[in-house]
Amino acid sequence: MNMVIKQDLIKNIKGQSGFTLIELMIGLGLTVLLMSAIFGLLFTSLRSWQQGKSHVEIHQTVRIAVDTIARQVRYAYTVSSPDGKTLRIKSAAGIIVFGVDPETKALCITQGSGSPQPFAGNGVNDQEGSIIIIDNPDGTPMFTAQGRLATIKITAKDKTTGATFTCQSAMAVLNHE
Repeated sequence: MNMVIKQDLIKNIKGQSGFTLIELMIGLGLTVLLMSAIFGLLFTSLRSWQQGKSHVEIHQTVRIAVDTIARQVRYAYTVSSPDGKTLRIKSAAGIIVFGVDPETKALCITQGSGSPQPFAGNGVNDQEGSIIIIDNPDGTPMFTAQGRLATIKITAKDKTTGATFTCQSAMAVLNHE
């Protein structure tokens, strides 16, 4: 009886079908290859999305800054820029000064004798943010004022992606004392 059980066992083992070690290794290799291609595509897509988001954010930052300053200049009595890095505006609301905070590298507005308040760039607590205002690449001043004409040229940089964006605008002072 022992012999009959042994023969039945051998027939069952020989009759079974399955994967060989080589087939399993090939299947595993193809799976790894496919997964690495998918992760590579995912990584590239994520990096492109981050760069696109960075470009939108930096464009918005600079455009808002230029629009805010231009609005103040248009309704000013006088505009001056003694050093090209600050813009001093005298209007019905008083004295307003625009300039870059040297520590946070954010564009700030100072009204009257108040303290500078950042409005472009995201540095806080005396620390630089990921978006900073930098010197213009061509060396031109950030602000110029001649008579009733003011020019603004602001360049911002995203420290995360390295992207920069420059926006320039010129406007005339509409009011006068």
